[in-house]
Amino acid sequence: MLMGSGGFRALLARALALARAEIPWLRAVHVNADGALAWEDELHPPLAPAEILEGRIVLLAQMLGLLVPSSARV
Repeated sequence: MLMGSGGFRALLARALALARAEIPWLRAVHVNADGALAWEDELHPPLAPAEILEGRIVLLAQMLGLLVPSSARV
């Protein structure tokens, strides 16, 4: 196991904070105590599927970037 549930939540919360700088609608998303993502029931304005996909990609990229040791980054 790389990290426990608390470590995962911390990693996800940090990745989300970084992704918010690039994708503003992610400010409506938060990490629950169980490590799941949750958001407001209605986002205004509603998001297009492409916007949701872009947010998911940026969040995943931030998470992966946090897992790479800083000495290995170019």
